[in-house]
Amino acid sequence: MDEVVSLSRVLSRNGTTARLPVAHMVCNQTPPVGDKPSLMTFREISSQVETVFHEFGHALQHMLTKQDEGLVAGIRGVEWDAVELPSQFMENWCYHRLTSPTTKLSSLGLLQSSD
Repeated sequence: MDEVVSLSRVLSRNGTTARLPVAHMVCNQTPPVGDKPSLMTFREISSQVETVFHEFGHALQHMLTKQDEGLVAGIRGVEWDAVELPSQFMENWCYHRLTSPTTKLSSLGLLQSSD
């Protein structure tokens, strides 16, 4: 993950400054095949869904930091265990029964078999 722009500042109504966080995620999605939509993998060695949740954890860490200096904000200047904590925590939501993408798609009748 890398910085695109530094944290921005705007004036709020009462004259104090507010920080606007900026984060982005770039995904490498497999293109659709024929008339079938492009779907992310979930139950494979390299789960695309788990990767999205993992990277979203890093994005949250960037957006929720209180540090204004970009060189020590987000994942920079932080011990590696602390860098991976939010991202690995977010991965757990993939496997939580009520938030699982598989559960949601099944309940909406949108889950497709692999045939």
